Amino acid sequence: MQQLQKHIEDCVSKQLGPNQRRMFERDFAEVVEAVSFMDSPERLLEKEYYFDERLGQSLDEHTAELKSKYPGVKVHTRRGRDGLPIVKTTFEPEYKYKLDQIENWDGDESRQALLK
Repeated sequence: MQQLQKHIEDCVSKQLGPNQRRMFERDFAEVVEAVSFMDSPERLLEKEYYFDERLGQSLDEHTAELKSKYPGVKVHTRRGRDGLPIVKTTFEPEYKYKLDQIENWDGDESRQALLK
């Protein structure tokens, strides 16, 4: 009984107070939000920025460099109102099967074409 009483006292002494508990829950909620936002590390590399072609590298060279550095990146380019190119990089998850085609399948396509 004495060991049980000592164990209970130890557990009670290690419990957080109300203020510490609130701070812990707040910090934990921030971590959970950050982790849910970042479902994959590649999401951190998604960005949109202006690219200046006068610095010595053409837009085509820059997009080719991005694609070679980061396999799986999709690079979209467009021109802004001021004429400068805007580069947008996105990462989309790749699945084993083509989910869009499977969802829109009407039965006329062969099954092997969907699974390639």
